[in-house]
Amino acid sequence: MKNIRDPFVDTPEGFHLAIENTLSKLEDKQMNGKVKWPALLIAAVLVTIAATGFAAAGLVKGMVDWDGNLTPYEDSMVPNPTPAPKPVPEADGEDRRALVQRMHDMLIYVPDLEYWEATTDTHGSGRYGQYTSRYYDMPSFLSAISGFVDLNLSVPEGYSLLDAELVYDLEKIQKNLYSEETYDEITLRKYRISPPTDEMRDGYGMRLAGDGDKYISVHVFVYPSLEEVVNRTGTFYVDEDDQYTALAMEGYERALLFERGEGTTLIELIRLTDDGRAFTVSLHGSAGVLKEEMLAVLNLEAE
Repeated sequence: MKNIRDPFVDTPEGFHLAIENTLSKLEDKQMNGKVKWPALLIAAVLVTIAATGFAAAGLVKGMVDWDGNLTPYEDSMVPNPTPAPKPVPEADGEDRRALVQRMHDMLIYVPDLEYWEATTDTHGSGRYGQYTSRYYDMPSFLSAISGFVDLNLSVPEGYSLLDAELVYDLEKIQKNLYSEETYDEITLRKYRISPPTDEMRDGYGMRLAGDGDKYISVHVFVYPSLEEVVNRTGTFYVDEDDQYTALAMEGYERALLFERGEGTTLIELIRLTDDGRAFTVSLHGSAGVLKEEMLAVLNLEAE
């Protein structure tokens, strides 16, 4: 099944703390599976959840695929019957919420280069400590991603780099269990993880700040082929106020421009390399950022 994404992910100042606070209240089981979300991208999961709610409320115009084709959202005139939920004693609900909160409390402070997981018979949460370097100047960051992808990145005039980081394939990172303790029904396992290598790189993200509240975020991920990237990344939600256009960009297999009524802009691109790999490039600009400024990050001009 393809993923469906909201193309407008806001990342205002202080969003890292807000996301951490929100995620601490969610039940997530990310102990297995390929994760392609750096800290710079994690807000997307919350927006995707919100977009799903918008679709259910009939506020979404439809979904746009990588070729720029719109599939209108159809709101059924006949509501589906909703089965009555089974009654749950209030005490059980309170106990469950308390249990989940205790599990997340155990994972608040995970040391660098460690992975902790808290599990019960029915719940599981895992969290990594910092395992990749953050970069605050372009020369260091460009050196770190050298040889990974052939993008020509630069900082547009009037902008500066806020931060950047690499993303790694977590399935390939070696974890060594060094502690396992049980607190009532919760088992807390602690792993030391080996520093990731260049061969494990999965992508990267960076944020650029301009005057006032203007910012541009850039996220790049690698896939083995064009077919894989189209199947995995799916389609994009658009609502009645959004404008979307398929662009022709030299050197890119696909390019989409989304402009939202409130002024935010997203440019999604796919680039193929000589060895057949496919890279997705997401450029997100806050209100007031021109698409020309965003494309300047890749040293591109709109055709």
